[in-house]
Amino acid sequence: EELERVRDRGYAFNRQETTAGVHAVGAPVTADGEVIGALSVAGPASRITDDRFTEVLPERILGAVNELELYIEHSV
Repeated sequence: EELERVRDRGYAFNRQETTAGVHAVGAPVTADGEVIGALSVAGPASRITDDRFTEVLPERILGAVNELELYIEHSV
């Protein structure tokens, strides 16, 4: 179920799952339909509040991924 949600929304959350006290949001970078990398942002859970974690960071990550994918697509 979690992987389906990640695929549907295009990004994943890490809520202190890897390192205690650290939250992260990440999204894949694709080119020609293939995943070629990822972008993520991590920070202290105490400073990444609910709204910032669930809304602001995902929006910013997806925007950055989009810019990077466009750059890759048009630079070849």
